[in-house]
Amino acid sequence: MRRHYLAITTAALVVSGLVTSNLGCGGDSPPASSTGDAELAADVTPSDVGPRDSGPRDTDEADGDSPDTGVGDVASDAEGDAPFTGRTLTDYRRCTSNLDCPVGLGTCVKQVTLNRPDADGTETIAINEIFSGLGADEGVCSLECTNNPGVCAELSMNGTTADPAAHTCQLITTGEAPYPTNAPSLPLDEPIEPAEMAAGQPFAAICRPPFELDEQIDDSFCEPCDGPDACGDDGLCWSLTDLIPAQAGQSGLCLTPCTDDASCPLGFVCDATDDASQTYCRPETYTCTNCRDHDGDGFGTGHCGTADDLVTAHDCDDRDDRAYYDPDAMDHPFPATCGPQDFNCNGLSDDAEVTSADIFPADHCGSCFSTCTGDILDGNGVKTAEKQCVSDPSAGATCTIACADGFADCDGDSTNGCEVEIDTNNDIRTFHRDGDGDGVGSDTHVLFDCDGSGLPTDVTYVPNGGDCNDDDIEIYGGPNPHPEVCDGKDNDCDPSTDEATHATDAGGECPDSGEPGICKPGVEVCTSGTLECEPVIQPGTVAEVCDDLDNDCDGEVDEDATDATRYYPDSDGDNYGVSGNPTRYCPGDVPSGVAINWGDCDDGDPRRYPTNPETCDGVDNDCDTDVDEPGAQGSLVWYEDVDGDGFGDPNTATSQAYCAGDTTIPLNSPVSQAGDCNVNNYMINPNATEECGDGVDNNCDGVVDEGCPTGPVQRVGPLDIRRFAGVEIHNMSTSYSVCSDDKIMTHVKVDYFPSTWPVVSLNAGCEDVDVLSNQGTYSLGMRTLDYAGWTSAATSNNRAEYACPGTNQGIYRVDVNHGDEVVDSVQFTCRSYEIDQNTYAIEADHYNIPGPSPQFGPNGAYTDTSQCDEQDNKVAVGFIVEAGWTWQSGQQYKWAIRRVQLICQDIEAVLK
Repeated sequence: MRRHYLAITTAALVVSGLVTSNLGCGGDSPPASSTGDAELAADVTPSDVGPRDSGPRDTDEADGDSPDTGVGDVASDAEGDAPFTGRTLTDYRRCTSNLDCPVGLGTCVKQVTLNRPDADGTETIAINEIFSGLGADEGVCSLECTNNPGVCAELSMNGTTADPAAHTCQLITTGEAPYPTNAPSLPLDEPIEPAEMAAGQPFAAICRPPFELDEQIDDSFCEPCDGPDACGDDGLCWSLTDLIPAQAGQSGLCLTPCTDDASCPLGFVCDATDDASQTYCRPETYTCTNCRDHDGDGFGTGHCGTADDLVTAHDCDDRDDRAYYDPDAMDHPFPATCGPQDFNCNGLSDDAEVTSADIFPADHCGSCFSTCTGDILDGNGVKTAEKQCVSDPSAGATCTIACADGFADCDGDSTNGCEVEIDTNNDIRTFHRDGDGDGVGSDTHVLFDCDGSGLPTDVTYVPNGGDCNDDDIEIYGGPNPHPEVCDGKDNDCDPSTDEATHATDAGGECPDSGEPGICKPGVEVCTSGTLECEPVIQPGTVAEVCDDLDNDCDGEVDEDATDATRYYPDSDGDNYGVSGNPTRYCPGDVPSGVAINWGDCDDGDPRRYPTNPETCDGVDNDCDTDVDEPGAQGSLVWYEDVDGDGFGDPNTATSQAYCAGDTTIPLNSPVSQAGDCNVNNYMINPNATEECGDGVDNNCDGVVDEGCPTGPVQRVGPLDIRRFAGVEIHNMSTSYSVCSDDKIMTHVKVDYFPSTWPVVSLNAGCEDVDVLSNQGTYSLGMRTLDYAGWTSAATSNNRAEYACPGTNQGIYRVDVNHGDEVVDSVQFTCRSYEIDQNTYAIEADHYNIPGPSPQFGPNGAYTDTSQCDEQDNKVAVGFIVEAGWTWQSGQQYKWAIRRVQLICQDIEAVLK
């Protein structure tokens, strides 16, 4: 089916909303000053690539007033299948800026960058120099794909919707080829540049839209084809190797009809012709892809390589798959081919390369395909000669024969080999030419005196051979060869040159090889025909060691010696350095401020280094990250001090020694002195004064009442406790607990809730007091303990009891913690009393206060205190409490104590 190339009218553009500049295959170009062009230019929008309208199809007549847009705005071909209903193009969309390019068509490409600089240094080419149909400031909407063919997959004529066919990376221009494009005269006048040949011909490519989607363009546009009928009724299968319509069995490219260059898309020319003189659009670069490789040999221009290496070396003849440049296999055509061509593209004629006797003598000896190989046998099948290809400087390579041992060629006919068998008893007829007169003849120029007529007189012949160079008198072999000397020649024909074992003038010692250190002494060595003093020990072959010698021959002594010792910076002089930055020193080179040991954790403190004994000084002396750990020098064994008198229980000694202040000591009240013989009485300890008559070892020396008058201790009688001062009673109190007349308060019981509930009741514990005498010395003695009674009937789920810790003590103070108008917790304090032996009055010991009791109730800061005057001789004999209901947010909460007040009395001891 013949498709028509139509010019799109202005009316069609208005209906579809599309306005373009001169795009399309077919139709007339608009006049340069067309008024319609000015109006159309003002309407350019990103939607210029639009769907075909549903109006009538244009006719074949050109629209004189409007440019051909190349956008498929016509209805489907009446004779064809249902057309593609999306947006289509028949040519590149032209542009002057990126704003002219709709979504999906890329950017406005006004110049392209070659994949590598051209021979003249050109790197970029303006697109209007490649597409001659573009204006001075025009480009095309596309993307460059020179270095990344995959970018074309990002494009679509339908914006973000993929087209049925993808954009194609199209080769649009090439730089200068590194090999002459016309058939060259070999060898080339100018040698080729191997690097340029390996890099390939410079090129550039852009993304070409799928024009074949438009119904104006034949579906076979730019498709590969085989044979003359492969492109349908309208297309032409064009052979790119022969540049003629493809014949049966030939492959090519489908071309579409055209009338002139303007009816072809940009980058195509209308110059391909069929037998009926119909012209067709041909790609200017002779390819519709990003690779031009007509002969399919894998070498071409563009992206003809593999995914790892897209660009190949240059193909100097892209119509012959035997010809290409392969830097890794320059002999690839040989020996299969030979002739006046250049299949390996190196600028030389192949026949000149391969007919040498040194290249392929068996295949091309002197001329192409002239074989020279194999044995020549006589009639009995005995080898008499062997064919040899021999090079001659004047005549080139020729095929000769070499007689087998015991045979001679006396008839000059090489075809029958060496026909005369030599009698070993008459070998005196074999002579060797001695051209240099050294008395030894050449083995390659041997004559056999076939008829006994004698030898040539113009050249000397001798009976013995073995001269491998008959033009040099200093070179010959044989039974007595020339001595090998250092002259660059194989004097003895062995066939080594200047070998050390035979060179008579080599091998001697020499004093100075030119190298420093132990490499200075040398031996004479023949190098390239010249005697040189070469070091016996080569530089760098011996490791540097600490011996005051330059062992590695670098001009320095003992540097970086392998047996040098590592030293570390030691700023504090404690013989331990900082690890991580050692320097090697040989003995005698060690500077100050370094140490052989490492691991110093503080190089500014000489007290701190590994192996230093840990000392109780608040420093990590041994660098083990622990400070003053147990067992350090100066550490002590510790004991539990229950009563706070500074002396501990010997039975509680710690299993290891600790430094003072160590928080890890496993005791509640540690002290470093033992010897407390009563851990519950702070008045009994090794520093206490022995009290006479109390029957107690007060100073823990194992003796009771030492130094006291002897005699029995007598009980004088109970005290008559007299109360001298009155006590103010709180008017609001509701209950009380008080000792009887002859007792003082030494104990207390508390009912309380330990966390969330307050103190609810208190009960005083009271003791009567006796006066003990021992010959005029008196002391207090407590007797039976009883309780005065609870201050409140309320109870709790937690009850505690507190007693003064020592004898001759009574409670004189209570501290309370208030919360929400109730007593949350209480704490009591005792003090000691003694008897004035003159007045028998009980006096308070104002300096002997053991400390407060535990806190009964929730923890908290004490906000109120009730106590007997510390400077008066008063003790507590009871207390008054005020209790009531607690309230919280208007809800009745709990019955609890609100206030506590001690009852205090002066007392006096009266002996009965």
